[in-house]
Amino acid sequence: MFDVNRPDRPDPRQRGKSDPLDAQDAARAVLSGRARAQAKSGDGPVQIARMYKLAKGLAVKARTQAINQLKAVLLSADANLREELAGLNNAELLRICARLTDDSKIDEDGEEEVLRAPA
Repeated sequence: MFDVNRPDRPDPRQRGKSDPLDAQDAARAVLSGRARAQAKSGDGPVQIARMYKLAKGLAVKARTQAINQLKAVLLSADANLREELAGLNNAELLRICARLTDDSKIDEDGEEEVLRAPA
């Protein structure tokens, strides 16, 4: 498998540009020996960096979605709770909301019941 760089500059101007013409030019470049670049391998440090960047991007996106959802839920929360949480930065808001629990919804076994939204 070979990587073929873009075609020579004068060629597309003379014949026009289209996918079939590009494919023919690429095949001619490989057959004539002008295309010598090997395709990138899927391993090694470069691939590790690609996977890291992909994972980081997905984690940042998930974090942003979670914060946006929490803030949307807080819009319909009790006014006292909204006032208490107003002005907190994201880290403090997440920390405090993670500790919130409704102690009145604990049954006899000490296990927390699932809270249901009103219908």
